[in-house]
Amino acid sequence: MQTTTIDFDEFMSFSFETASQKFYATNEYHLLKDKIEIMEQDYQERFSKDDSIFIENCFDVLLELEGSQAEFIYRQGYKDCVQLLKNLEVLA
Repeated sequence: MQTTTIDFDEFMSFSFETASQKFYATNEYHLLKDKIEIMEQDYQERFSKDDSIFIENCFDVLLELEGSQAEFIYRQGYKDCVQLLKNLEVLA
């Protein structure tokens, strides 16, 4: 059973990374990235170096949380899909 779990975890990591790379190639990602770069430039100009470092650390924590949440939702989506296919008797 342990091998199955490891294989599933590896599959999920690979699938999530592949989906992320596809997102990074979209116009939506590039527009958001441009907005973030403008925002970073703005707060670096408006705040002291210490305040800017604090703000960057806050953003890092928020981005880490968002990334973990996205990966959890992605994994849950797979589980929900399998459950749906079982309920529809497509899978045994």
